[in-house]
Amino acid sequence: MKQRLFVLGASGNVGREFINEVITNDGSDKHRNPSEIVGIANSSNFDFDPSGINPTVLKSLTQSRASAKDVLSKGLPHNDLLDLLEIVQKEGMDGEIIFVDVSSQNTDEEKNGFLKFHKKVIQDSNNGISTANKNPLALASFKDFGILTQYHSRYNGNTTVMGGAGAVNHVIDRFEIRDPIRNIKGMLSGSCGLITSLKGDFSQRLIAAREAGALETKATDDLSGLDMARKFIILPRFAGFDVSMSDVVIKPLINNELIPDMNIDEKDIMKIEDDETLLDTIRTHVDKPFELLIKQKQEEGKILRYLGEFKIDESGTPQIIVGPQFVDINSDFGGLEGTVNLVEIESDILQAPMPHIIKSRGAGLDVTAAAVRVGVAKMLPVGLPRR
Repeated sequence: MKQRLFVLGASGNVGREFINEVITNDGSDKHRNPSEIVGIANSSNFDFDPSGINPTVLKSLTQSRASAKDVLSKGLPHNDLLDLLEIVQKEGMDGEIIFVDVSSQNTDEEKNGFLKFHKKVIQDSNNGISTANKNPLALASFKDFGILTQYHSRYNGNTTVMGGAGAVNHVIDRFEIRDPIRNIKGMLSGSCGLITSLKGDFSQRLIAAREAGALETKATDDLSGLDMARKFIILPRFAGFDVSMSDVVIKPLINNELIPDMNIDEKDIMKIEDDETLLDTIRTHVDKPFELLIKQKQEEGKILRYLGEFKIDESGTPQIIVGPQFVDINSDFGGLEGTVNLVEIESDILQAPMPHIIKSRGAGLDVTAAAVRVGVAKMLPVGLPRR
C-alpha cells in the first residue's frame, strides 16, 4: 500500500533532503508501505501527477537549489495553497494524500497562508499533514491550534520541536493521561546551541553555524529568539495551555543587557535581513565586547547558553521566558555541544529532581527530514488498514 505525498517547500534545503531520503529509503523494494511523491510545490509553482512524479525529475530536483527552482519553474503556477488541495480533491484522491510541509516563510502573508491551508486540510478534507513548519501551530489562535491537532493520526507536528526527538509526543502523552505539565526548561535551538558552544568571535560563530546548515532562512529569526519562542508556545499548547506569542518575554541572543558595551541598539541589529550587512554590523559592534564578556565568564566557570522556560506561577498563571543565560560549565546545559538540544519536562508524576529529560541533536537537514518521514510513516490513508 502506497503513501502518496505532496511536498510543500520542495525547492528548499529540507525539502530537497526529504525527497532524497524518500527516494533512497522509502521505495517499494525497501518499505512495506512505500512512499510515492505525487506532488511538489514551492511558493509559486507546482507539479502534480496522480501516478507519481517522474523519478528523473525528482532526482534532478535534489541536486541543488538552482536545479530545484528550475524543475518547478516548468510546472504550473498557483496563486494560493488552497489550489493544491482543490486539485487533489478533483482527482478523487481525498483521503489518500499526506501533505509534507517543510516550507519556510519570510512574510506574514505567507505564514497566514500556510495556517489557512493547514486548517482547510484538517477541517474540509480527509488528508493528513506531517509538518516541520512551526508557524501554523505557534501563530494560530488557541482555538485554531485545537482544530489543527484534534486528529493525531492526521496531523503530526512532532518535528516542530527538537527535530522530532519526542518532546511533542511526550507532552501529548502527559495530556492524554491527565498528568499536568508544570514546568518545561530547555535549550531548544540547535542554531543557538551551536553558536554558544563554538569558539571565536561572534561573527565567526555565526558563519560556522550558517555553513553547518543550522540557521533559519533569516539568521535574525534565530538570534532574536523568535524561533525558540515558537517552540515554547507549541509545547505548552500541546499540554492544554492557552498561550500565545504575546505571553512570551523574549531577549535576543545579542542584547544590550547582556553586552552593554556593544554601542548599538539590539533592535537595530534584529531588523537587519541581509546576511552580509548583519555580519559587518556584528564585526563592528559586537565581536570585541562579546569576546571580553566570554573571557570574563570563563574565568568564573560559566558558559553562555540560550534557554527557555515555561512555568506556572503561584497564582496558576503560565509564564514563558526565552533568553541568554550564563550557566555552570559543569551543569547539564553547560555540557551541551554543537546543535544538541536538551529539555527537562516536569509533570505531577514526573517531578523534579527526576523530571523527564530528552537530549538529542536538534538541527540539521537530515535530522529534520528524517523526523518528518517518521511523521509520514505514522499516517496511512483514511479507510485503509495498517498492514
